[in-house]
Amino acid sequence: LEGYAARLRAGELVGQSNHVPPSAILSDGEVAKFLRRCSTTYVCQHEPRLLYKQMLLTQSVAGTEDVAVEFEDGYEYGSHNGAATLITVALGDSKPRRALQGTLATLDMHGLQVE
Repeated sequence: LEGYAARLRAGELVGQSNHVPPSAILSDGEVAKFLRRCSTTYVCQHEPRLLYKQMLLTQSVAGTEDVAVEFEDGYEYGSHNGAATLITVALGDSKPRRALQGTLATLDMHGLQVE
């Protein structure tokens, strides 16, 4: 995470697709605060760029009842080889189980398969 954060702060990834822009929100203190709320498994199994993307989305809805959604086409997942779409959802101050059930029902209603 630290190496990725340094690359973000240095502007090395500006303009590259699927990378978050440099932001003061991504300070070491804010990252540490976000990671303390995450399980070890969650942190260890995600790419740094996805953790930062999820952190920014989470902060965009913090203290509200809003939902933020971002789609990433061409996501390489398992045997899909770039054919998958990654959907990142951040929920504000809502009940997680109820919000997830509603999100999954909406995706199913539109014929989207969730793996």
